[in-house]
Amino acid sequence: MVLASRDEHRHIDESDVVIAVMGPTGAGKSSFVNITAGREEVVVGYDLRSQTRTVQPVRCSHPDRRRNIVLVDTPGFDDTHLSDVQVLKIIANWLKETYQNNIKLSGLLYLHRISDVRFSGTPLRNLSVFKELCGENNLKNVVLVTTMWDELDDEQICSKREQDLLTDFWKDMIRLGSQSRRFHGTRASAWDIMECFDSERPREESQPASLQIQKEMVDHGLQVHETTAAKTLLGFLLREFKTFWGRIRTGTRRVTWRKKPFDTLRGRTVPIMPPTSIPTLSESSLLLSSPTDSSSLFSHHSGFAPSPAESTSTGCSANSYHTLAATITGLRLAHQVADMAGIPILRGVIGTALHVAQLIEAMGGTHHAIGQVMEHSGWLLKEIAQYATQRKLPRDMTKTLKSFKKELESVQKVVMELSNRGPIARFFLHDSDVQAITACTLSIKAVYAKIEVKFAMDNRQAIARLEDQLKGLHKDVRLRQCQCGIMGLHEESQDDREYSAVATTSQCS
Repeated sequence: MVLASRDEHRHIDESDVVIAVMGPTGAGKSSFVNITAGREEVVVGYDLRSQTRTVQPVRCSHPDRRRNIVLVDTPGFDDTHLSDVQVLKIIANWLKETYQNNIKLSGLLYLHRISDVRFSGTPLRNLSVFKELCGENNLKNVVLVTTMWDELDDEQICSKREQDLLTDFWKDMIRLGSQSRRFHGTRASAWDIMECFDSERPREESQPASLQIQKEMVDHGLQVHETTAAKTLLGFLLREFKTFWGRIRTGTRRVTWRKKPFDTLRGRTVPIMPPTSIPTLSESSLLLSSPTDSSSLFSHHSGFAPSPAESTSTGCSANSYHTLAATITGLRLAHQVADMAGIPILRGVIGTALHVAQLIEAMGGTHHAIGQVMEHSGWLLKEIAQYATQRKLPRDMTKTLKSFKKELESVQKVVMELSNRGPIARFFLHDSDVQAITACTLSIKAVYAKIEVKFAMDNRQAIARLEDQLKGLHKDVRLRQCQCGIMGLHEESQDDREYSAVATTSQCS
């Protein structure tokens, strides 16, 4: 392929024939654009990690050298770097801007991997959002393209999948005028598909499409989250959100804190133990002093992640970390829900909580009390997200959430400071650390007080237990030494030696 200056191929004007290329990540959108253009214009990912994170127009010359078409490569849903909400916003804002500049699409390509075994879950969600983005009246300008035909040797299987798409999942779209084509990975095949748009007709006769989302945002002045496509995506996110948290609450979803039983902190191997029972402080000390084959710690220590209300955590253990991965996943879903529902204050609070949880995960853990505070924060924000999608947040609730965000930011500072300490020292809390997580816990309690009683009942006892633990941290400095997951450390940093001296002095006093 010929490398060309990219800028000269990116400009679009009103006279151009513009075709948007859409579809899920890994469907081959960027490859299709490059092959059609006959040059490397966009970066291609050769696995399921996405490469396209922005909308990229590429000018393509027809093989007959008489016609020009602008293909628009778009980020795909189910992106590895962007959430589906971010992807929809990027595409919607680009479509809004082009529409305001009187640039309309002459057609859309929707790419789908024929190698995909099933068409459900994420693929179904992607297609549903795409249909609402276009609007029924514009489906006649859509070409449904199947890709990756070369990945399977059995063409009979591929043909059967294609038939299922045509007679089931794409049936309504084809009834409304959409066409279906196969892409075989060649330039000739690409341009055969492009012929569906009859690019030789004058632009004024081809009636370029004004998509439903463009009319909603420009003609009717709606924000992205108010559009039909956004509401469709929000519906799917809410179902996924409720299913996930429901499985966690009923104990039907297994989660582990880390994917591997060993974590590396500054070059040192740290085994992470997620026990199913909660050892006391003395039992934890016995574990530390006993020679143990680390491999045996993980043979039977995977289990269910309980809700805070079901947790019986009363002492030093890795149980709070056991649910950290679940908390992070839940917060990510909640953040998308708040973002797509257009609730900035809730999105900001969840974003802060998510960042704190990810910091804890990245550094391999810290004192279990911080992990438990984040677990409670996750459950609280889950309840608020569900509440906020059904009714408007009261003014006093909004004020309380702002205070909660400030307390989370204080915990975030604590976690960032802990991450700069040695791998052992980060499991010891100073007075200021305890004060910050105590204030955050009180703020969680204050937010619960603003919710209807039925939402708060399940977690009231769990909050009380956490408060008792924090009172213990204030009274007994020995409890500030958390022994979760620090077995196997043999080297000490300067911070670690200082921590050991402080802990020893405190215990002797």
